[in-house]
Amino acid sequence: MSEITIVASIHAATGHEDDVEAALEVLIEATHREPGCLRYVLHRHHDDPARFVLIEHWQDQVSLDTHFQAEHMAAFMTAVAPWLEGGSVVHVLEPLPKGDATKGRL
Repeated sequence: MSEITIVASIHAATGHEDDVEAALEVLIEATHREPGCLRYVLHRHHDDPARFVLIEHWQDQVSLDTHFQAEHMAAFMTAVAPWLEGGSVVHVLEPLPKGDATKGRL
């Protein structure tokens, strides 16, 4: 397995949606500069505006491990901890490109 896809979901506590979104913006700007970050895309859940979902695509496990240990990641986790409702859900996935070469992969 070389390339890795992550789907991560976090839920902001009521009244802290803007705080979480602002912290995510800072995290995203720093993460986009990381070597090995191929995609790091923020989404808001259609039916639950307090739910944020990151879809990430990393070059390899080393890049992902480096991201999880980055100072900006630790700062983000510390900043948002009091603003979250429940824990985060992180799915680590191995891409299986199928079908159209462009549409079948991130």
